Amino acid sequence: MVVNLSLILVIVLIIMAIGLAFSIGANDETLSALVGAGVIKFKLALLIGGIAIGGGMILFSGGWVAKTVGSDILGEGIQYTTYMLLTVLISSIIWLVVGSFAGIPLSSTHSLIGSIFGVLIIYAI
Repeated sequence: MVVNLSLILVIVLIIMAIGLAFSIGANDETLSALVGAGVIKFKLALLIGGIAIGGGMILFSGGWVAKTVGSDILGEGIQYTTYMLLTVLISSIIWLVVGSFAGIPLSSTHSLIGSIFGVLIIYAI
């Protein structure tokens, strides 16, 4: 049986993206104040969050953010690799999970951008 390394890497990246979504959900407090204050029920908060995330993904999936971060800010001459993406995912997940366990509110956006810049600093060396 021949194992396709790129297929395995794609599967690992999907699993890591799910892990990142988990770590973002564990740390972000978007609707928790409403649930904690008893204004809305937990299941309603899940429904609102799911609809908002799905709607944002559908409406704004044109790649504008990726283009801004990828080429406008970081430069067009950089050859991004799958391993760079994997490193960004792993470092962001670790940082957000550690922050969640420590009770430190962290910005997932700042964590991702910081991870990207960290990878690019190493890439430039």
